[in-house]
Amino acid sequence: MKKTLQLFSAIVVLLLLIVQTTHAQCTFLNDQYPSGTITPTTSWTTVSTIIYAGEYSAYNVVAGNIYEWSLCAADGGDANYDSQLSLFNSANTAVALDYQDDVCGDDAKITWTASFTGVAYVQVNEFNCLTNQTNTTLRCRFTPGSTGNPPANDNCINATNVGVGTFCSGVIGTLTNATGSTTPVTCTGTNTDDVWYRFVCDGSQVVNFECIPNGAGFDPVMQAFFGSNCNNITEIACVDLTLDGEAEVGGIDGASAGQVVYVRIFDYYTAAALNPNFTFCVYSGSTPAIPGDICETAIELPTTTSCTNPVGGNFGDFNSDAGLGFDCSGQIASDAWYTFTALSDSVFFDITPFGSTNPIAEAYEGPDCANLINLGCGDFEAEGFAETLLISPTVAGTRYYVRLYDGSGNVAANQNYDFCVYDSFGSGAVNDECFTSTVIEAGTSCSPVTST
Repeated sequence: MKKTLQLFSAIVVLLLLIVQTTHAQCTFLNDQYPSGTITPTTSWTTVSTIIYAGEYSAYNVVAGNIYEWSLCAADGGDANYDSQLSLFNSANTAVALDYQDDVCGDDAKITWTASFTGVAYVQVNEFNCLTNQTNTTLRCRFTPGSTGNPPANDNCINATNVGVGTFCSGVIGTLTNATGSTTPVTCTGTNTDDVWYRFVCDGSQVVNFECIPNGAGFDPVMQAFFGSNCNNITEIACVDLTLDGEAEVGGIDGASAGQVVYVRIFDYYTAAALNPNFTFCVYSGSTPAIPGDICETAIELPTTTSCTNPVGGNFGDFNSDAGLGFDCSGQIASDAWYTFTALSDSVFFDITPFGSTNPIAEAYEGPDCANLINLGCGDFEAEGFAETLLISPTVAGTRYYVRLYDGSGNVAANQNYDFCVYDSFGSGAVNDECFTSTVIEAGTSCSPVTST
């Protein structure tokens, strides 16, 4: 590289070439910084100014796009040593996809056309595949590929027109090569790949719109707007009530005939959807088809061992269920319903607000909404803080319902939240902390619960 070697024989030359070939690809060291997964933009962006040699960073990439990672000063990078860059597929770090060394002086730069859609790793090293603790500035950007055009309805101005039917007779859509629009997003999830639809209300009391994924690998989010054109739209709803691979349904109640509605659809996750195709339809109905709006349409949640895949929601998307009593504190403007089946003798659920809402949960036990036993309320934290609540003891195989609402009366600007159910909580006693206090049902006589 930068060392001048006096070669005394052809054997020495051969040995040197063997050594350099051996080190032409650095071993993946599995030491990440910064954390998280970065989505490159079309302009040079600083990944970090304090990366060390031996660390890698993760990136969302889309097949066909051209990606660049640079330590070159001309691109804004900086490495005060002889640098190297290695590129790996996160699914297989045994062999590098690309490796570069002295591209600009003694610094490295990779230019790569993505061969897959997923997550790529870029690792920094000091020559020859060494580590250090020297602050390094890494920059990145991407250029859209010449192959793989975005969908025709990639932007609002080219929204696909859909008629209002009497049942769901949909049009086929895709997020393949879709890009994110600049229209502000207040919904949960990340808008890196949206497409647009447009329909005109026909005067029906209720008009429903539905996105049906082709299966797992796409977790749809829908954002709906009123407006005469794309320069004059007002958000009316965010719909993100189900899990990956499941349909989302939104409803508009009382819109007059001729009212124009735009619907933006995107994947909840930052990385490109692995299964990006779906069906979209619009149809009239007698009542708003909003899953979770009442107990009878409670959203089914899986019970897992940890809160790894929460479902997103927005308190403003729901109405108040006047059919059931309200036994908790706070103000209730709207509520959301979830249901699950217990797998063990204790169940936890987490409610994480995105804004300054005050999430409150009311828990019930029962086979259906007509036969519910109120187990109590959970409200241990102040506005804007996550609630972690416990139902214990539970009976494996028994169905439970949870009613969520904002105890502050939906006055916060951001009404989004994440919610999940799980049946384990580290080691130690389940009621080891105040916020995991055991909920005890009030009875007419002393019915003790076992504790330790």
